[in-house]
Amino acid sequence: MAAPNPNVKNAKTVMAQLLRAQRSGQYVEWKPIFSRLHVSGFADPATGLVQRQEMSFFSGTQNGGANQQGFARQLTPADTLFRAGEAVVPGGVEYVIFSLGISPQPEMPQWIKEAIVYNSTLIQRRQATIYEYGLVELWTAGDIGIQSKAAATTEANTTINQAVNGSSGYRVLADQALIALPAKQPVEFLLRTHRDFYATTDGQPLGGGNALINNTGELNPAWYFTFQREVCGIVLFCGWGYQFSLPG
Repeated sequence: MAAPNPNVKNAKTVMAQLLRAQRSGQYVEWKPIFSRLHVSGFADPATGLVQRQEMSFFSGTQNGGANQQGFARQLTPADTLFRAGEAVVPGGVEYVIFSLGISPQPEMPQWIKEAIVYNSTLIQRRQATIYEYGLVELWTAGDIGIQSKAAATTEANTTINQAVNGSSGYRVLADQALIALPAKQPVEFLLRTHRDFYATTDGQPLGGGNALINNTGELNPAWYFTFQREVCGIVLFCGWGYQFSLPG
């Protein structure tokens, strides 16, 4: 008699575990826990300069309410998993994170990407306790890096610095270092920048025809071959793990 297919056996085990959880009033999902911010919302509106500071993910009232996570618009489900409150896990769910990743979008201009990837750190705050995860380059996801000239394209203003020789995927946490996010507790992951940069379309102070990278979500075909589109200023944080619904 042939041995049972191990994939079938694993599938049946997973199904049994899921049914047990559902019968106990709890639902379990493997899913991304994500949030993103926009650098323009942290810039001096007169000069476009983003000074070294902490930028918070998962926050609905960033910058005193003037911007939400750096966006000058209403946040959507594409921007963050949590859209209410100030960096707090909603009631009724809790999470366990198994892997982390942080990345600027490929369309982001080089001068901002270097500031984010090479000169910023990822931190987590739990009330008075701060966890330092270190250089963003160590946590980059999706092969985001700084391309070498040999690998880069040459088309003006459209080079996608998505490295074939850079960092790899999400960083898997050690078994004893998984991150628990209980319901109604703070979920503060922050990007701490250690170098100033200009969130402008040419990397220079505002003036002479340049502009802040758009953060309103406006779609303008004229911006497609410039760095003015909103996506050019977005930084994404994502953790992969289990979401547990709480009974009741």
